[in-house]
Amino acid sequence: MKHLVLIALCAFALNSCKKSGEFVKPEDIHWEYEDPDWAHEGFGDCDGKVQTPVNINTALTVKSQLGDISFDYKPFPMKIVDNGHTIQVNGDGKSKITLNGASFTFKQFHFHHKSEHNINGKASDMEVHFVHVDDATGNITVLGMMLEPGAANDLVSQVWANIPKTKEEEVTTTATIDLNGLLPHDKKYYTYTGSLTTPPCTQGLQWILFKEPVEMSEAQIKAFEALYENNARPIQPLNNRLVLEKI
Repeated sequence: MKHLVLIALCAFALNSCKKSGEFVKPEDIHWEYEDPDWAHEGFGDCDGKVQTPVNINTALTVKSQLGDISFDYKPFPMKIVDNGHTIQVNGDGKSKITLNGASFTFKQFHFHHKSEHNINGKASDMEVHFVHVDDATGNITVLGMMLEPGAANDLVSQVWANIPKTKEEEVTTTATIDLNGLLPHDKKYYTYTGSLTTPPCTQGLQWILFKEPVEMSEAQIKAFEALYENNARPIQPLNNRLVLEKI
């Protein structure tokens, strides 16, 4: 399972990852959003039946008494990288969430324009993903927040102010960030089993998408759009999966 996690996180980290049985560097793996048929690039899982993102039809969700997420997010010095596909902030291993008795360590967050998930067929302006890993089992849980125009977000301002000038080069900044600044007030959510939304599209992840969007300013949205106008994977078939909705 730990080997699976290394493969799953390779699309986000600057470590070596595995493709077609060989270890290669991220810059040697060619994929792009303009041609998202990534299975033809050698990423077979991207053609699987349990893929993300999906459209969430709220009339078809299964209303459930789901568990609350317990957050233990601690401020940390920001490490940031422009990995060529998005802007990503890496954690320090001290922030965690707990869900249904399992503890997950925060690894990184990154942005998409527009949102990857749709709600009732509609995309939001942007979406942010918080990636977490259970260190004991290797299981991955991703928290997704829809980002919509409104008041400027202080955490986003910190991130934008520290975007590196060189791609694929992690920079340690003097800024201290608090992940709570990107969480919605209402923690009700949708959840389903899905995949990474970038190659290698590893399947079997737990996705949690908060129902309440988070605000950021139009200027902040435009600033990201200027860097990555389209880094959202197309909607994938839900197939026979159920989407549960916390009530």
